[in-house]
Amino acid sequence: MAHSLKPGSVTPRSFASPWFFKDPSAVGGRLVHAVSEYKPTLIIAVDFLFWFAYGAGLDEAQRLARLEQGLKLLQTLPGPLLVGDLPDMSSAEGKALEPGMAPSAEVLAKLNQRIAEWTRQRGDSVIVPLGSWTQQGPARRMLQKDGLHPTREGGRWIATKTMEVLRDSCPSMEKGS
Repeated sequence: MAHSLKPGSVTPRSFASPWFFKDPSAVGGRLVHAVSEYKPTLIIAVDFLFWFAYGAGLDEAQRLARLEQGLKLLQTLPGPLLVGDLPDMSSAEGKALEPGMAPSAEVLAKLNQRIAEWTRQRGDSVIVPLGSWTQQGPARRMLQKDGLHPTREGGRWIATKTMEVLRDSCPSMEKGS
């Protein structure tokens, strides 16, 4: 990352919404606007794109088009930006997800390829590899019974791993820098 971040220079703030899944474009647009007004020095949008790709009754073209909507929203944000790729959460179908809400493995691969391409083009963004993390044994055990949401321990694990990605991407975050 081209930016230098100083530990303790700002107060972290969450713009998360429990209603994001209902209308990712509208809610995401409001969140992006609020984040922009806050003028952050770092944005962690690890699961922002999830509901642009997941949803009932969507075919491949619709999932790709919705992902583009999400990427267009993120494009307006100042960097640096940590953005998550899309995990395979098909095991949550029949629990937290209705059947058919998860993209197929082939579509998921295309979606993640597009996220990787967008991240490279943007330049001040780094991918947080949720997709590979959720395939690891510890991560799978850290999900609630709904198969979608992390437990408290799982949330801490994801936060710790995300901070590792940040440290690896921005060496100025190292203690004493």
